[in-house]
Amino acid sequence: MAQPVREFCDILTRSRLLTPDAVQAIAQRWQAVAINPSSLADFTSWLVAREYLTEYQVKLLQEGRPDNFFIHQYKILDRIGKGRMAGVYQALNLQGQPVAVKVLPPSRAKHPEMVARFQRETRLALQLQHPSVVRTFDFGQHRSLHYLVMEHLDGETLEELLKERGWLTPKEAARIAFLTALGLQHIHEHGMVHRDLKPGNLMLCPAPPRQENTLRSMVKILDIGLGRELFNPDDAGPDLTGEGAFLGTPDYLAPEQARDARRVDIRADIYSLGCTLYHALAGQTPFPDDNLVRQCLRHATQQPRPLNEFNLQVPDGLSRVVMTMMAKQPDQRYQTPGEAAEALKTFLASVP
Repeated sequence: MAQPVREFCDILTRSRLLTPDAVQAIAQRWQAVAINPSSLADFTSWLVAREYLTEYQVKLLQEGRPDNFFIHQYKILDRIGKGRMAGVYQALNLQGQPVAVKVLPPSRAKHPEMVARFQRETRLALQLQHPSVVRTFDFGQHRSLHYLVMEHLDGETLEELLKERGWLTPKEAARIAFLTALGLQHIHEHGMVHRDLKPGNLMLCPAPPRQENTLRSMVKILDIGLGRELFNPDDAGPDLTGEGAFLGTPDYLAPEQARDARRVDIRADIYSLGCTLYHALAGQTPFPDDNLVRQCLRHATQQPRPLNEFNLQVPDGLSRVVMTMMAKQPDQRYQTPGEAAEALKTFLASVP
């Protein structure tokens, strides 16, 4: 066996991804079938093609990093996302079922306020059990890593879909907003606020095929990492959500959230859902602007362009629902996501 291939097999054995006997058997099989047995590039490509390893695992092994594949009993397969605070990895549990593991990087774990925020996210997420909210199953600390374990979703975000298609039909958009509102109602009933609701945090599962609509896709609300407990609004402390802290995404941000993110309630999420629904119907956000301050000011003082200027298919009644969700003053919006869901029901009559 050539030196590079032998060294790779040695580090693969150290990784514990495969047993020593399995590594030896795979190496022998490679020697028997390979056109160029000494080529490490050919060997690793062969391993990936036969699903012995993932490309991500091969990359770490080639970098000489055999110790990063297990977080307690969870085997890391791939990196699938990098959020505001943590990396997200595809993994397998002890039963071989796919899960997603969210990890707070060690560099962030040096800061007590970041650990506190991550632990708060975990504590809140474990309470949520609803078809429209991503499930959290487990949490813990492995060496210096703080992690939580969520269901692994196979789908496409609404943000990705809108980049592909531009806009959705009123029936599709209303259905997505309706299912999201049901999930937000569940979050609300557990004393939480999402505070970063946007197309990028709504996953459609399964992803709709290119030539088909979204009416067979379930909606999952992702990333409640900005949520907080309403029964103790100051539980984060000033270091977590201090005066002037900016939480959320400006394109979908409620006016009161731009002023003081600490004091918002579920009606800020209703505003964000209205902006998301507007985007899905119009093909653009309500107040597109490359200046953050000016955009926040427009959210607080301007009315968005009427939806029928972008999409003549939007019924007047649905436009009124969107505008109610996006009212400048919280007390002029639907007061709960459940109320918004009731208003959206009217536009689902013909949906299977």
